[in-house]
Amino acid sequence: MARRSKRRLKAERLDLDSANAFARAVIGPQGEWPERAKLSLSANHAISAGQDLHPFAAKFGYDPKTWTLDTLKIGEASGVMLEGGGVFDRTNATGKFSLDSSLVRQLCGGD
Repeated sequence: MARRSKRRLKAERLDLDSANAFARAVIGPQGEWPERAKLSLSANHAISAGQDLHPFAAKFGYDPKTWTLDTLKIGEASGVMLEGGGVFDRTNATGKFSLDSSLVRQLCGGD
């Protein structure tokens, strides 16, 4: 029987550095990971290396043959938004990844 895992995490604030360290401690060595997994992260504000990323969303998964990044969305206070996705062949070490960026300007009234 193949081991599978599917998890979804939604939060107002998420410290990605701490979450990564916690996940490694809880999950253990890679040999103990499930054969297939899907993970979805969504946070209004995520902190990584001291940077406030808002919004932040990632949806990814893996199986014995592929690693898939369905959604990656990272926003910054400056108004820059990065969005991407991709699929990677684990056996042949090949894949495709796309990353788009945009600048969202917020209009302020008054001045």
